[in-house]
Amino acid sequence: MMIDFDKILNKLESIKDKVFILPLEREYLLKLSENVGVEFPEIYLEFREKIGFTQDILPDLLQTEDSLVDDLDYTESWCKDFFPIGTFSTEEIDYTWLLEKKSENGQIYQVDNEEEDNVKPEKTERTIQTLIEEEIENIKEGKSNRLKNTEKVRLFEFRIQTEDFDETIEVLSKIFNAEWIDNRWRDKYTPNVLGIEVAFFKLNEYQIIVQREKDIMNDKLAYFFEIEETLAKVKNKSLAEEIKELFETENVKYKFTDYGIMVDDFEE
Repeated sequence: MMIDFDKILNKLESIKDKVFILPLEREYLLKLSENVGVEFPEIYLEFREKIGFTQDILPDLLQTEDSLVDDLDYTESWCKDFFPIGTFSTEEIDYTWLLEKKSENGQIYQVDNEEEDNVKPEKTERTIQTLIEEEIENIKEGKSNRLKNTEKVRLFEFRIQTEDFDETIEVLSKIFNAEWIDNRWRDKYTPNVLGIEVAFFKLNEYQIIVQREKDIMNDKLAYFFEIEETLAKVKNKSLAEEIKELFETENVKYKFTDYGIMVDDFEE
């Protein structure tokens, strides 16, 4: 039996202020599949298309695009018939959860990450649908405590290698309010107390710190900036996805790291 995602989304309506999902376009997922060199199972495509990577309906499946690549490197080496969907970890256990690549019902298998020899996926009693529906009921009954989305942020980072970050600011300013912050009391890239060279720029309503350092591999300048995006402000698309689309259009080479959803512990 195929997963009824429409039924799942209808059940999410009553708790949409407490769980966050960010659906993705299928075209984007197919391109990602091509980039990693592994065909995504249809059920996995549907799950990410309806729920997305940036989600906390299933907080145990903390899979980002980066961790997907790591999980694939792990499973493709010994188990080509299965596809990793995330990890489930406690103090006692550390499992990778898997789908059969030809699965039509979303049956979940697991492997113990501590095992090194003769690793074989074990069938669980769970499917993706039952897992989501159980979590929805737990949230409704108060068994799974959730803060409201207004109290959550998504943290992500961009790493860019360039001789002049001013060019990156110019690119960002094509669709965002992006500009250097006027530092009257210090110059750009003044070392902070840790000796890291930092500067500040504004991207829409966010004040961003950019770090500059030499890449130890090639001795070229590398720049990093992190953004804590308030989830309540995300509508159809996250700021992260908008920046990635812009960089790809403008041929800006970057590395993106998604640190996922966390509780907002700062004041705007």
